[in-house]
Amino acid sequence: MGLCNEERIRGLYYDINAMVEHGRYLRRHLMDFQISDYKVLLEMIDKLWHGLLGINHNDSHWVLGSSATKEITWNTCTPWGIAINRHCNDIEKNKDDDIPRKKNEPEFDAFEESLNISGLLNSADPTCKEVYEIYAWSEQAIYHLRRYDDDLLKTYRLLDKYISQIQGECFRLFNGDHIYAAAYILHHICKLIYGLPSCYPYQPEKWDVVTTFIQETCMHHDFGQAMDRRSVRLNKMADMHKKLYQAKKAGKLTKMLRLETALQLAGRHFHHPIKFKELKNLLIKDKDFKLKDIKVLEDLFKANKMANDDEEKRSHEEYERYRESPMTIYGLSES
Repeated sequence: MGLCNEERIRGLYYDINAMVEHGRYLRRHLMDFQISDYKVLLEMIDKLWHGLLGINHNDSHWVLGSSATKEITWNTCTPWGIAINRHCNDIEKNKDDDIPRKKNEPEFDAFEESLNISGLLNSADPTCKEVYEIYAWSEQAIYHLRRYDDDLLKTYRLLDKYISQIQGECFRLFNGDHIYAAAYILHHICKLIYGLPSCYPYQPEKWDVVTTFIQETCMHHDFGQAMDRRSVRLNKMADMHKKLYQAKKAGKLTKMLRLETALQLAGRHFHHPIKFKELKNLLIKDKDFKLKDIKVLEDLFKANKMANDDEEKRSHEEYERYRESPMTIYGLSES
């Protein structure tokens, strides 16, 4: 599908706006000792608007007026015109807002919000989430800018340079931190556990017993805990994904394997007996699960409970050591 120059420029406005906004969020999350690592990336983002708007001029302003006073048409490509057009389009799109929602239609998509790559990175480190979002929007900007090798691309060659430098800085950050790979792998693990794409979470009529249990117990919160930097193990995640992927490829991605993986992934965060009771009540009605399968899952719950008890004990002992240390006793811990 072709894009006219006006469509490409409008797209660039929104791509750049998004990158600048994520750059602002990134600055808010950065600690003082981190600033140098992100300095070049943020400097390039700060140049984007000039790269897009810096070539504009209006020699006839004194005769014809500015874009702020002219009539706006669909192809007006100025900051004022594009923004006003967007609001007018929203008015048209929102005419059906008063139509009642269908039964079971969600207002919040937990999978898409929490278990996409951006959501998982946010669980680990908000700075990483912002870098990923900047990169994603830079790819969108490249699509609009480099759609054709034409005069428009040549006109915005300086903007093209800034976007290339942004992508290079993103590569450096991706390459230097394994948490990005962890988010990617975990996202695909979750897709296999949920049964995607054939069993999208918010199509209840397509849920099987595994998706039903995951959804009703909000396990997406527990899956996100797997991104904790202190405990994330990339090789363990890779092995988990490989096992699921190979099973799917061989046509052997069973409900039992998906459920086992879900409990292993949730780990110590998912261990309460009441949850096992809910699961057992679901499984005894499903012909694909045998009593030995339920016993295996019960053992996983117990293992998760033991891991949780061990972590709570370790955390309590660490707290006691800190509380009784001389620095704390004499009120010097603040200094």
